[in-house]
Amino acid sequence: MELIKILRELSRRRRLVGLVLGISLLVGFLLAFKPGLPPQSRQYQVSLAAADILIDTRDSQLVAVGGKGPDLTTLAGRANLIGNLMTGGPLKNAIAKEAGVSPGLLVVVPPANVNTPGVTPAPVTPPASRGLADVDSTILNLSVDETLPILHVTAQAPDVATASRLSSATIAALRQYLGSVAASQHIPAAHQLVVRKFGAPVAQVATRGLPRRFALIATIILVLVGCGAIVGASWFARSWKQIEEAEARGHADGGEQPGTGAPPPLTASGNRA
Repeated sequence: MELIKILRELSRRRRLVGLVLGISLLVGFLLAFKPGLPPQSRQYQVSLAAADILIDTRDSQLVAVGGKGPDLTTLAGRANLIGNLMTGGPLKNAIAKEAGVSPGLLVVVPPANVNTPGVTPAPVTPPASRGLADVDSTILNLSVDETLPILHVTAQAPDVATASRLSSATIAALRQYLGSVAASQHIPAAHQLVVRKFGAPVAQVATRGLPRRFALIATIILVLVGCGAIVGASWFARSWKQIEEAEARGHADGGEQPGTGAPPPLTASGNRA
């Protein structure tokens, strides 16, 4: 019964319902598409390639028992340091050259600082890459475990081939860089760090942006809220009018209420008429 009353009320307010419907559709459209000719979807796809790099010694600390080399926590700190070295300098340039991308367009996100947990590291963005949309960006995202010397590499690029090359180039350039530094500083082979990769990089295409179902849900919610506001405003206006009419009738009938006029005259028998 109440539903029928609501539908009848909305049918009497067709123009307002049409206005609410139009605004809701416009908001939903703007959530799903960017204004322009032709409109472009706010959803986009990026290519990702992930790889894990183990920072270890020649006498592997993962399998050695009672070894004399650095422990896993120390190696984990070295992995974090190496990840921060990739944000610039010759190591970043070597990675970009190996992957076939411009160093000025490569954005590197360093590993998080273990001393400030919960703080997201700021990406190191070259001037040439500023202003690029996420779909066109080339990003190297690095992270490490707190207790294991494993460097996680996630490469993002506009296409799968570039993302895979960037991920593989990180391993190759890092191995070459550590070898050249060890050779230049005459570090004994037994004390040198080595890089081991876990399998081939895993590449995939990820969809980002606001899902279109959210735009549809927002449109439906706006329609329901708008129609509810129309019905509520109509009920309020009608109730207000009824109260004003009742008060007006009460004032009009106030002079005729019992007890307010003069008493009736006496009859011949002494009784009041």
